Amino acid sequence: MSALDWVLSVVGLAGFVAFVGIIGSFVPETDLLIVIGVTVAMLAYDFWVRPLVGGRREPEPSTPRVAGTAPGAVPANATHRTSAPRDTASGSRAARQASPFGDGGPSARDVVAVALTAGEAILRHYDPRGQEARAKADGSPVTAADEAAEAIILDGLRKLGVTRIVAEEAFATGGDGGIDPADEFWLIDPLDGTKEFVSGSGEFTVNIARIVGGRPSGGVVLCPALGELYWTEGNGAHHARVEGGAIVGERRIEVRTPQGPLRVVASKSHLTEETRTFVERFDVHDFLSFGSSLKFCRVADGTADLYPRMGRTMEWDTAAGHAVLAAAGGEVRTMDGARLTYGKVDHPSGAYANPHFVAAGAFDPFALAKAS
Repeated sequence: MSALDWVLSVVGLAGFVAFVGIIGSFVPETDLLIVIGVTVAMLAYDFWVRPLVGGRREPEPSTPRVAGTAPGAVPANATHRTSAPRDTASGSRAARQASPFGDGGPSARDVVAVALTAGEAILRHYDPRGQEARAKADGSPVTAADEAAEAIILDGLRKLGVTRIVAEEAFATGGDGGIDPADEFWLIDPLDGTKEFVSGSGEFTVNIARIVGGRPSGGVVLCPALGELYWTEGNGAHHARVEGGAIVGERRIEVRTPQGPLRVVASKSHLTEETRTFVERFDVHDFLSFGSSLKFCRVADGTADLYPRMGRTMEWDTAAGHAVLAAAGGEVRTMDGARLTYGKVDHPSGAYANPHFVAAGAFDPFALAKAS
């Protein structure tokens, strides 16, 4: 009981004593005793018994209502975020962890929403029977879907306060805008796996990544045609299905620690003889083939153990998938064993080009490889 309740009870008792004194001069003794008993019982219940068995009910907070909506209705312009239920304890821990997309910056769900919007735009251009593409100056294919998705991502990120962006199609025509890669920046590949998009295989992805200190801090990989979503949030990596624009079946993913022969994943469109030679240095149980940055994600979720890439890639091709893999417990290393880094504007193969690399689960592939 609060201090105010105690004061009120004392005042009430004093008033009661005065009341009894006045009434006592007018009523018989028996009736007076009844009045006293009933009054004492009412006071005792109100000030001592009721607080012990549940206290006074505080008024429930009302939900602000937009003019023109019925009580309890959700305004048409209300913002919804779709995510699987999570327990209170894990939600509290996640709230205390630094966001992989920057403290004070966009949340993981904000970036996922941008990717989903870009994915919807891509599917409006997609034909599983195949289609034509134009060639860029470097000979790589580009479609209207690439350009539409990139415009959506750039606009969406800028609305979230992100301005230091290196995007594949914009870089092809105008460079990186003078960004200092030593600082934080973002890498965007609006449609990785354009060959898979053109062929109609469905294994193409939307890729958004944040880079800090040359390392991928957070990433989102969306495969719109297959309805698969991978992203980093809190201190982990996650996978979910996308059905009708809603995120369903969310689960946390981790890499596998192989106890025997490996499951190796490689590029569908860029499998080189050098890659085959490297793979021969391992005991291999399965050889899987996927397009685009899905290869990183298949290692991240334990479908595969090893992804070697002995061919040309650009940083925007790998950054988001690399972020997901690292959050799941894996790593990407160059052929000398060093960690793959980003912001390589002076790379011999061109600005933002990658060297050959190996992505792996929870093991050191170079220690496991047979001597060549």
